[in-house]
Amino acid sequence: MRYLIILLSSILILSCTKNDNSELLIGTWKIDNNPENYSELKIEKDYILKLIYCENNIEIIKNKNRIENNLLIIDNQEYEPKIDTFSLINYSKDKITLNRKFLNQNYKLSKIENNITEIDSNDLENWKEKTIKEFKKRAKLYFKENNISEKKQRIDTIQIELPNIEEIEIPID
Repeated sequence: MRYLIILLSSILILSCTKNDNSELLIGTWKIDNNPENYSELKIEKDYILKLIYCENNIEIIKNKNRIENNLLIIDNQEYEPKIDTFSLINYSKDKITLNRKFLNQNYKLSKIENNITEIDSNDLENWKEKTIKEFKKRAKLYFKENNISEKKQRIDTIQIELPNIEEIEIPID
């Protein structure tokens, strides 16, 4: 009887633990959602590095982040929203799906074999040159395999300015 109680209490304790798969987020990923552009992410515990290939231009963005309980929390610094949160909603060995809380968007990411190397702060220029060169190769291969022209036509956007909304105090009787 004593063993049965110990066994049942052990099962109960183990079933109450959280299923934290946040370690699955760490790695180098290709964003699958946007066929027009090629983008990669290097997700680490304390930062995220984004490489974006758009209209023959490469952009490297580094943001602080935190990984916690299946959440990726990113500090966007100069962009809105200032704090962006992604939750892990689906995963396999080489694919993950994240749900972006802001605007409720899903991002499908595929693991890539050619990891983006750690930032070499001692030789930053050499690291940047090598990283961009390897990234360009993967982007060109992606465009070729998917029959996508690298030169995109820019879509004009209309900017709409909304009027400022003032708060009005209403007295309550």
